[in-house]
Amino acid sequence: MKKRNAVGRAQGRKRLSIVQKVVVVAAIGAVGALLIGFLSVRSQDQYNDRLDSINTIRQGAIVSSGLQRGGAEVIGAQEGYAWAIHRDGVDKALAPNAPERAAYLKAVEGLQANLKKMPVAVLTDAEKVKFTSLSEAWKTFQEQDAAAVQAYSSGGAQALSAGDTILLKQAAATYQKTVADSAALNGAINTRVAGIGTEARADADRARLAQIVILILTSIAASVVTALTVRAFHHDLTEMRGSLDAVAAGDLTRGPKVADGDELGAMGSSLRVAVDRVRILIAGISDSAGNLSGASEDLSRVSEDVNRTSDSTASTLDGVIGRSEEVVHDVQTVSAGTEEMTSSIREIAKNANDAASVAAGAVQVAERTNQTVAKLGESSAQIGDVIKSITSIAEQTNLLALNATIEAARAGEAGKGFAVVANEVKDLAQETAKATEDISHRVEQIQIDTEAAVAAISEISSIIAQINDTQATIASAVEEQTATTNEMSRNVRNIIEGSQAITTTVTQAAAQARESTGAAASTAAAAHELSAQAATLKDLAGSYKV
Repeated sequence: MKKRNAVGRAQGRKRLSIVQKVVVVAAIGAVGALLIGFLSVRSQDQYNDRLDSINTIRQGAIVSSGLQRGGAEVIGAQEGYAWAIHRDGVDKALAPNAPERAAYLKAVEGLQANLKKMPVAVLTDAEKVKFTSLSEAWKTFQEQDAAAVQAYSSGGAQALSAGDTILLKQAAATYQKTVADSAALNGAINTRVAGIGTEARADADRARLAQIVILILTSIAASVVTALTVRAFHHDLTEMRGSLDAVAAGDLTRGPKVADGDELGAMGSSLRVAVDRVRILIAGISDSAGNLSGASEDLSRVSEDVNRTSDSTASTLDGVIGRSEEVVHDVQTVSAGTEEMTSSIREIAKNANDAASVAAGAVQVAERTNQTVAKLGESSAQIGDVIKSITSIAEQTNLLALNATIEAARAGEAGKGFAVVANEVKDLAQETAKATEDISHRVEQIQIDTEAAVAAISEISSIIAQINDTQATIASAVEEQTATTNEMSRNVRNIIEGSQAITTTVTQAAAQARESTGAAASTAAAAHELSAQAATLKDLAGSYKV
C-alpha cells in the first residue's frame, strides 16, 4: 500500500521536460544578461544625458567667464579714453579714429556678443534672474558711459569734472555690480555642473550595484535549478536501474517510482507499463500452458476420430468416382452424335448459301441485261431518227437533182454534162431513199424484238428473285437450325465439363480425405508434442515472480 501511495505521489508531481529545464536555466541566464545589459544601456544613456546637460550648462559658464573678462576689458578701455581726454582734449580723444575710444567701443561690442551667446533656455529660474540682473547692469553701464561722454563734450573744467564723476562713481559702481552678478552666475552654473556630475557618479554606482545583485541572483537561481534537475535525473535513473535489475533477477513486481513530466519520467512510466505487461503476459502464459495441455489431449482424441472418418469418406468417394466416369462416357457419346448432326447442318447451310449467292448473281446479271437491252431499244429509236434525217436529205437531194436537170435542159449543149451528173445524183438519192426505207423497216423489227427481249428478261428476273427469296428463307431456317444445334452441342460440352469437374473434385476430395487421414495422424503426434511443450512452458513461467 505504501509503495502504491509513493508511486501515486510520484506520478502526481508533474515536472518540466528535460528540454524545458534546460530552457529554464538558459532563460534565467538570458534574463540576467538582459537585465544587466538593460541596466548598462540605461546607465550609459543617463550618463550621456548628464554629459549633454553638463556640456550645455558649461556653455553658460564659459559665456559667464567671457563676460567677466569682457567687463574687465571694457572698464580698462573706458579708463584709457578718460585719460586720453585729460591728455589730448575732448575733441581728439572722442574722435571716431581715436585709439582709446575705438578700443572701448570694440570691447563693448564683444561684451554684447557674449551676452547674446548665453544659453538662457538651460538656465534655472535663479540663474535667469542673475543673468537678467547682469544684462540690466551692463545696460545701465553703457547709459552712464554715454552720459559721461555727453558731459565731456559740453566743454570746460566743470565738464571734465562732471564726466570724471560719472565714470569714477556711477559707472565704477555699476561695473562692480556686473562683476558680482557675473561671479554669482558663474558660481551657480559651476555648482549645478558639479551636482550633475555627482548625480551621474551616483547613478553609475547604483547601476553597478544592481548589475552585481542581478548577476548573483541569476547565478544562484541557475545553480539551484541545475542542482534540482541533476537530483531528479539521479533519482529517476536509480529507480529505473533498480527496476531493470529486479527484472533481470526474475522479479516482475517492482516497477520504477518516477514522476511524470520529463523524458526520464516518460521512460520510467514506459518501463513500469512494460514490466506490468510482461508480468501479466507471464501469468497469462502460465495459465494458458495449463489450458494448452488439456486442449492438446482433447486434440489427440479428435485426431483419432478424424482419422477414422477420413478412411470411411475416402471409400465412399471412390465409388462416386466410378459412377462419375460412366456418366462422362455416356455424355461424350451424345456429344459425338451432336457434332455429326452439326456438321451435316453446316454443309446444308453452306449449299443453301451458295445457291442464294448464285441466285443473287443471276438477278444482278438479269438486271444488267435488261438495262443493256433497254439501251439497245433507245439506240434503235435514235437510229430511226437518223434514218428519217437521211430520208429527208435524200428527198431534198432528189429535188435538187431534178431542178439541176431542168436547168441543164434549158442550157442546151452546155448543160449536157451537168445534166448527166444531175441524173446520177438523182439516181443516188433514190437508191439512198430505198436503202434508208429498208433500214427503217429493219430497225422497227429490232425495236419490236428488243421490247420482247426486255419483257422476257423482266420475267426471268422475277423468277430468279423468287428463287433468291426462297434460298434466303432456306438459309435462314438452316442458320436457326445450326444455332439450335450449336446450343445443344454447347450444352452437351458443358455437361461433359461439369461431369469431368465433378469427377476431378471427387477425386481431389478422395485424395484430401486420404491426406486428412495422414494429417490426423500427424495432428495426434503434434498434440502429444504440444502437451510436452506446454508443460515445459508452464515450468518456465513459474520461474518468474508475478
